[in-house]
Amino acid sequence: MTGFPEDSGRWRAAAAALAMAGVVVQAVASLRPILFEAVFAVRAPGSPFAVPVPMWLRAAVWVAIAAAVVPRRRVLAVPAVWAGVVFEFAVVDRVANDGLSDGVLHDPRWWPVLVSVVVALLLSVAGPLGAVAHHLGPRGRRLLAATAGVIGLTAAVEPLLWDYYGSPDPPSVEEPIDAGFVAIASIDSSSYLTIFWVTVVAVGILMGMTVLAVDPRVRSRVVVLLAAGMTVLAVVRLGFTWPVEEVLAGPVLSYRTQPVVLGVALGLIGGLGWWWIRRTERVVPGAS
Repeated sequence: MTGFPEDSGRWRAAAAALAMAGVVVQAVASLRPILFEAVFAVRAPGSPFAVPVPMWLRAAVWVAIAAAVVPRRRVLAVPAVWAGVVFEFAVVDRVANDGLSDGVLHDPRWWPVLVSVVVALLLSVAGPLGAVAHHLGPRGRRLLAATAGVIGLTAAVEPLLWDYYGSPDPPSVEEPIDAGFVAIASIDSSSYLTIFWVTVVAVGILMGMTVLAVDPRVRSRVVVLLAAGMTVLAVVRLGFTWPVEEVLAGPVLSYRTQPVVLGVALGLIGGLGWWWIRRTERVVPGAS
């Protein structure tokens, strides 16, 4: 059985490890549109595609946050990550005001907001960031780097699978697919889904291996916090509308039901997590 100060320190260490992983993943994910367009520009010179300004700003913001978190500068990291949250809300607000979103929460632009809030909360309660490298260990750090590499690499591979038709000027209107529509580039849906699921599965496996590489004295708490965070994201997602065959279906959970489901789910995770941690630490006495 562990005392409260020691137990609290382990929870804060787990929060620090997850926060650092979240910042690294978010930073690399913010670079994906830039990597995609860079490779596409090399493959198809003269392409009219360009990365929107908010995407450049998002990448700059999260790379700056990672630059504060990875060297373990907590005094800079905490305010920086909350500034990132404010920025993400500003991006969504701008999109809504520009008429590019219908305001319904099926819009994927909301996901960086949700993830950034979770990361900011973890970082705010995290213990000293200097101990994260120790808790991850050399293998955990390599696996986290590999995770980031997969996220970036798949964004760079995807443009190689696109078919580029050029950008005719003026565009040909002979037998148009749709009035006023000219296809410049396209990708087969099976290829797109393959890239998507390869990324999801590979990242999931690597992140799972990273968790297994964490110091055993902290690992169980990392699992509980990760389960809680994934539950929050899943329950929130079930409250979004869903695209089904090009139309929007209603949310699975109503806004009134969501808090109840979230409370029950987090209560179960907390209870089972507490039981698992106590049981694990009894089996391994002397862990400190």
